[in-house]
Amino acid sequence: MVDTAHSGPPSPPAVEPAKRRRRKRPLLYVVGAAILWFIGQGLGWFGAGPSNERGDRFGPGQGAPEPGESVGGGAPDDEPVTAQLAALRGQLSATDQLAPDNGTAAEVATDPEQAKPAAVTPGPVLIADDRFQSLVSLIESHIQEKELGEAVGVLQRLTELHLSKAQTTQLSALQVKLQALYQATEERVLAHIRKGEVLAADQASQQLIVRGVWQAHTLASAAPSLALGDNWQRAAGDAAITSAKPAPLERNRKVRMRWRDDLRVAVVKSTKADQVTVQVRNGGSQSYPTVRAVQCEPTDSSSEEAIEMGFYAVQAGVPRLARLWLLRAHLLQRELTARGKQLLELLR
Repeated sequence: MVDTAHSGPPSPPAVEPAKRRRRKRPLLYVVGAAILWFIGQGLGWFGAGPSNERGDRFGPGQGAPEPGESVGGGAPDDEPVTAQLAALRGQLSATDQLAPDNGTAAEVATDPEQAKPAAVTPGPVLIADDRFQSLVSLIESHIQEKELGEAVGVLQRLTELHLSKAQTTQLSALQVKLQALYQATEERVLAHIRKGEVLAADQASQQLIVRGVWQAHTLASAAPSLALGDNWQRAAGDAAITSAKPAPLERNRKVRMRWRDDLRVAVVKSTKADQVTVQVRNGGSQSYPTVRAVQCEPTDSSSEEAIEMGFYAVQAGVPRLARLWLLRAHLLQRELTARGKQLLELLR
């Protein structure tokens, strides 16, 4: 029988210290592994650095390059930021561009199929009313000075501008007035031609030239077979001038001549080349000026005389007057002579 009266509490098992030592080892392993992980993370053993650094470099919502894609040979922190961004821009798609370094939003390439907004075309700029009224006043001034061609030229420039409704109405009324005056002047020119007053017709037609052109619609319609062209101002050319050799005016032929800014009646006394010496009576006195033959016109001229005066005009380089003389010859005799046809060829 065992005596238990003097026995104390039971002694712990002999193996208890060993168990406690075994319990401490896993904790040491965990702590060691954590230390090694942080060391390896700093040395780049496990790829990218801390996530907050990468997020700052690529911008919000931008991830690092895919595995296997390199942005440089060394560590990321060793490369300039601009160089890394340049490399990444070349690798990323057009729809995934990085934001510019200056912080502004990047432009995103649009889909080719996407409809582009229509360009806004500015409306026409209307001419200022004070400027318009100044040009209208200029037209009226030309009309008063019997410079109808100049008035038509200004009106044509106005019609090419963008006008308001009120300006268009005002200009239309002025255009009707000017057209009536222009037509009346052409008819007066034609009346002078029929009466043999070719120098007066030439003086009146000066009013009708528009920007160096005189189309002479009324006169052309009176002789459509001549077909003298749209511009009665067109020069005949150097070859035509040298070939023009008019017959001289007859001695004692009564003529009208342009002298001292007026038309005077005179009598031919002699001719030499393209010059004529005439006798002019003025009251009880008389004078014998020498003028160019082109400044004269035979009174009640015949068709043959009109043709020769046309050659004088070609020789003097005044094609409008030459065409007026040709029209005079045609109105007197519808069928032109060989000499008349020669003049016609020079003026066509």
